[in-house]
Amino acid sequence: MKKLFLMSFMMMLCAVSSHAAVTIIEQGGWFESAYVTWQKTAGLEYNVYVSPATSESWTQLDDELVREYPSYGRADALGLKAGSYKF
Repeated sequence: MKKLFLMSFMMMLCAVSSHAAVTIIEQGGWFESAYVTWQKTAGLEYNVYVSPATSESWTQLDDELVREYPSYGRADALGLKAGSYKF
């Protein structure tokens, strides 16, 4: 199987009235999956979207794939074709 080449750049979209900066902690991928972790900001809720690097067509990840821990958040995108993606 081919290793998935990922993340030319990453960005998170926040579900708030104004956009807040998000600090990415780690990103990566393996086979047909990719993940991103970010530093949480108190009081914000996060929606995570994924798109092929060459496209502007975004797909929101299911709630079950976006998890929040005490100090960070993590999202996993599964079932991706080989290529580069952005979050």
